[in-house]
Formats: sequence, C-alpha cells, structure tokens
Amino acid sequence: MVDFAARRTHGTDAAQKLARSSYIAGFDGTSNVHAAATYGIPPRGTMAHSLISAFPDEADAFRAYARAFPDSSTFLVDTYDTLAGVRNAITIGLEMKQQGHALRAVRLDSGDLLELSRASRRLLDEAGLDAVEVFASGGLDEYSVDALVKAGAPIAGFGVGTRLGTSADAPHADFVYKLVVFQGQPVMKLSADKVNLPGSKQVHRHADRDGSFSGDVIGRETEPLPAAEPTEPQIEPLLGPVMRGGRKLRPDPEIGQVRTAFAEQFARLPSTLKELGTTHSYDVRVSDELRLLTEVTGQELRDRL
Repeated sequence: MVDFAARRTHGTDAAQKLARSSYIAGFDGTSNVHAAATYGIPPRGTMAHSLISAFPDEADAFRAYARAFPDSSTFLVDTYDTLAGVRNAITIGLEMKQQGHALRAVRLDSGDLLELSRASRRLLDEAGLDAVEVFASGGLDEYSVDALVKAGAPIAGFGVGTRLGTSADAPHADFVYKLVVFQGQPVMKLSADKVNLPGSKQVHRHADRDGSFSGDVIGRETEPLPAAEPTEPQIEPLLGPVMRGGRKLRPDPEIGQVRTAFAEQFARLPSTLKELGTTHSYDVRVSDELRLLTEVTGQELRDRL
C-alpha cells in the first residue's frame, strides 16, 4: 500500500501529516517526496501520464524512463490502451533484462482492474517476466482493495490517493479541547449534548489471557489499578506524563518506533473489529469513581446557578 494522496489533500501540511499517519498505520511508502525526506518514509512512485504523452511513442517513453531508473522502474500502462501498454512494457523489460537490469512493475490505473490484472499477469509470465509485479491505482478505497484481494487479483500493491487523503463520509473530525481541572478542582461543561467527564484521568486497558484487548476503563487518575478478573488477567495503564514545567520528559520516538508500536497494538485488537463494515464496537466503560465525580461536580455546578 502506497500513499498517493498529496494532490488531493486540503493543503500541503495535510499532505505531510497524511503521509506520516498512513505510514505509521501500515502503508509501505508515499509518493510525497517531501514527506519522505522529512519523516524518513520510503519514497514510492511511478510516472505521470503527461510523461507518456510528451513522447511520440509509448515505448520510447518507457525506454527513456528505464534509462533514468534502470533498476526501479514501474511503467504506467493505461495512457492509451492498457494491454497494448503492457506489451510495450514487456518489450522494454526484455531489453532491460539483456542489459542486466530489471523492470520492477507495471501500473494499472483505470478500467476493470481484476480482469486487466489477470491479463497483464498472463502476458508477463508468458514473456518470462514472472518477477515483474502488477501494481494498481485509480480511485481505490478500502472496499475496492478488499474486493480485489478476495477475488484473487494478481496485484502486488496498491496506490491509494483521493479516498485516503480526503473523507467522503465524514468531511470533518469533531475534536475539541475542554478544561477538566482548574487550580486542583474538577470542572466540566453542562451544555446540552456537550457534557464531559471532569477531573484528571487514567485509562486502564484490559486484555484476555491470549493478550487480545478486551476493553478500556476510563477512571480518575488517583484510582488504584483495578483488580484483575480471571478472564482478563492483564491490565495496563495507558496515560503518563510527557511534559512537566513546560519541558518534555523524553525525546520523541522515531517514526519507525511509532510504526512498530502501532502494528503491535493493532494486532492485539479483536479480529471482529478489523472487518470492513463491522457492527461490533470496542468496549469502553467509565469507572464508578469517575461516574460519581461527574454526578457530584455537575450537581455542585447546578447549585451555583
């Protein structure tokens, strides 16, 4: 999976952060070369249709690109006719092979990706280029990728752009900052539909015997670690100080460390939560102490009105 979203995101900063976030969450690289240089993400990419159009012949465009990238070329084959483009890629790929180099992949960017990937794979194999991969892009999202994988499409990688960098189903994320403690006293809002939990907090994550996460309990920061149940012997506090007196307590981790930590945590989520279209939800509860603090604080505030 490669991030192809830079041209669709809402501004250059969004493109940078999207490249970083997608890499942490498991993508293998980005076409955003500035983000790659900034964060140490592997740069990945192919070529533009405009490059093909700038040459009088598609094969000449592939040949010129191969001279520039003799061992990392991926040819975009759908500018005119996809399978004709694959045949041109095969011609140049065989020339590269004779010169001691290797074509990495051909890229499909339109049409019926399932059938075109099968036909492309067949043509490449018949030409003895079985090591050349098929890469796909073009309006993809998690559902179309999932459908292609389940259908057995011989596609080795996907470039995802618009649907990754912009949100079709939720155009904005409703994140807000709310004060919960002031001068050592718990505070909260009582506005309709905006009531929040007061006080400093700790989150305890519970896990089953096999290490799978089973749910979180949000409690007061001063609450003791809850007693472990026989079915949930592992409990881990998630929150800890990162700044004190305006200074960081530890250096920021490298992006590779964050990526590894994400993969380890994601692997421990129940598989039912990772199915597309799942109706299951992760269990998050509020502790009795925090629930009581919310009731008491809310009542004290109402009494002052």
